[in-house]
Amino acid sequence: MSVSKQTTKLLREWGRWSRQSVGSPRVKTNVETVQAALEPTMAGGPSPAEIMDDDALTVDTGVAAMCNRHAEMGNVLSFYYRSSEPSVRGIARSLDMPKSRVTSLLNSAEAWMDCYLSERITYKY
Repeated sequence: MSVSKQTTKLLREWGRWSRQSVGSPRVKTNVETVQAALEPTMAGGPSPAEIMDDDALTVDTGVAAMCNRHAEMGNVLSFYYRSSEPSVRGIARSLDMPKSRVTSLLNSAEAWMDCYLSERITYKY
């Protein structure tokens, strides 16, 4: 059984969304808002995440639920998708686990999220 491409894309976009602090409940000044809107194009930085806040929050809720039930799986999934340059080797080193264990946990976590998201999100990406 393989994880759907839509789930993988949602997880990737959720990681970008969470790194950019999009949807964070923080008051911004007008200048900060304009700078944030122009920054990716002016500085050549990363483009904004291509996920709606509602969908990103649904993914975020699923990851939080996974962390409550299966902490190792949740940690590996978070490390992988929230990293700007994900690598199983880097995660294995950070979490002090064998690479094969990280790969197994990542595959299990992706399958878990695929099931979780298939019941909650209508894919439009």
